[in-house]
This record gives sequence, structure tokens and C-alpha cells, in this order.
Amino acid sequence: MKSKKPSEQEIDAIVVSEANDDSKWTKPVLVHPKKSVPVFLTPKTAEKLKNAARKQHVKDYHKWVNKIVEQHLTDRV
Repeated sequence: MKSKKPSEQEIDAIVVSEANDDSKWTKPVLVHPKKSVPVFLTPKTAEKLKNAARKQHVKDYHKWVNKIVEQHLTDRV
């Protein structure tokens, strides 16, 4: 006899009940993408970023923007 698949609510309840139990989780996996992904900005936003980079005495604003985004995401995760 087949067992019934748990509902989405039942799965959510299990996950929530085990969320703070470290023994239920595996080690985190770090992922390092091999390729960069393009980010499209409006010309106005790109110009603002270039100006902000200039004020910071940054020559390559692309690298500077990448660094800022990485820092922001690292702080949030």
C-alpha cells in the first residue's frame, strides 16, 4: 500500500520544527560560479555609479560595483 504524500503544510511544519536543530542539517555548500552574469542598468543608474566610484577615487568602476554588491550580499546572508 502506498503511503500518502505529505501536503505542503505538513512539509512546512516539519521544516519549521527542525529548523533550529543543527543535527538535521548538512554542512553548508559553497558555490563558486565559473562565469559572471551580466547585470543591466539604466544609463542613469550607470552614470550615478560611475560618479560614486570617481568620488571614491576608483579607476575601474565595474570591479568597484562588483565588490559593493558582493559585500552587500555577504552581509545579508
